[in-house]
Amino acid sequence: MHFHLPLMAEGFHKKGVIKMDIEKLKKAGAINREVLELGKKLIRPGNKVLGVVEELESYIKKKADLAFPVNLSFNETAAHDTADVDDKRTIPDDAVVKLDVGTHVDGNIADSAITIDLSKKYSDLVKASEDALKQALKLIKPGVMVKDIGKTIYDTITSYNLSPVVNLSGHQIDEYQLHTGLTIPNIPTESHYMLEEDDVVAIEPFVSTGAGNVYESGQAKIFMLQKRVPVRLQTAKQLLDYIENEFQGLPFSFRQLYHASEFTKIDKTKIPFAFSLLKKQKCFVEFPPLVDRNKGMVSQAEHTVIVKDKPIITTKE
Repeated sequence: MHFHLPLMAEGFHKKGVIKMDIEKLKKAGAINREVLELGKKLIRPGNKVLGVVEELESYIKKKADLAFPVNLSFNETAAHDTADVDDKRTIPDDAVVKLDVGTHVDGNIADSAITIDLSKKYSDLVKASEDALKQALKLIKPGVMVKDIGKTIYDTITSYNLSPVVNLSGHQIDEYQLHTGLTIPNIPTESHYMLEEDDVVAIEPFVSTGAGNVYESGQAKIFMLQKRVPVRLQTAKQLLDYIENEFQGLPFSFRQLYHASEFTKIDKTKIPFAFSLLKKQKCFVEFPPLVDRNKGMVSQAEHTVIVKDKPIITTKE
């Protein structure tokens, strides 16, 4: 999952204080692989979006924790779409579906994605993102410059006569942080940052048949706690406590909050108003769906990798 942020200024790289746990990263990655395989079976025309998303999230929660809500994005929507509480949508016929999932084990995160082309019309689009990811992963080792990764992804995608999505990129991962500041570009840049031993990064090419540029469209369904503010409403205080303790700074959906009453003493009927109040107080970063400007079809492929001389791709066998 990509946070829709601008390419960071040189030197913004943020290293974690606590070294990530390789075995826990591998475990999270193994769960991600299982979820993507299950997703391939569930993503069929006519199946309910809400049912698919909740079944995949339930699978993760039986073995570990969600790093973010399961993203299910269709056609020209590149990312950041998920099911809402009362989502009535079904998976469209002939859809190009991006399935993006995240698992964490004690804050050690695996982030991976695939594209499923139900239409069977966009094989090159899907292959372009997969091939770009494959070529980028071949470069991963300490000392490699991120601009070289970006150029390889760009060159691979454009060889298919398709467009990389220029304002989406891969990202560094740290404990309980999906994006620590360093971006892994999908285009050539002037960055002079070099990957370091034990960096954990998500390589995430997005490919478009259209503009290759996305914008925020519609209402956000995914949020992240940005700050805690004083509130008088008791339910709002309870909800803030739940968000802090349950998600620990990671993204969440309103749908997850709505089910919080099943695990807490929060009154379910008061959650929508309390959440609305917290949004007005600017407590959250909001992540609306990201849509190609020319409504072009978009594909995505993603793996999480630990930077070593022999890199460990946690989300790949």
